[in-house]
Amino acid sequence: MMGAKETSPPEERPRPEDDPSEQARDRTLGRASLPAGLDRVQVAARGSRHTRFTALLHHVDEAALLRAFQRQRRAASAGVDGMTVERYERDLERNIRDLCDRVHSGRYRPQPVRRTYIPKADGGRRPLGVSTRPAYCTSRSLRWG
Repeated sequence: MMGAKETSPPEERPRPEDDPSEQARDRTLGRASLPAGLDRVQVAARGSRHTRFTALLHHVDEAALLRAFQRQRRAASAGVDGMTVERYERDLERNIRDLCDRVHSGRYRPQPVRRTYIPKADGGRRPLGVSTRPAYCTSRSLRWG
């Protein structure tokens, strides 16, 4: 039986909670804090795995959709509907407003995921889902036929 692997000692730097100038919620590089409402939802969800959330749609507003769009990789390929980041961004304000209206009125329906299987080395297959980006669905792209 092999012994424990030796590792180098950790770097000596102050812990985030020891540094009063740093907010504890902003420790991760490139990730901002959650808005106040979503922060409370996250705390409740972590507090009890049995909590059921039945009314969260009010958190999906134009600001939340805009934040989601801004987190998209600019070099990402288009979804199965062919919509690219650049094309959606051309009329961003109107697209975000339209998406928000469709979500809240119940008219938004995401496209089904296109499923394909990738062969694995052991002979099995791994499922891979290719979807459209939810914020990029336009009413013209919703074809269920």
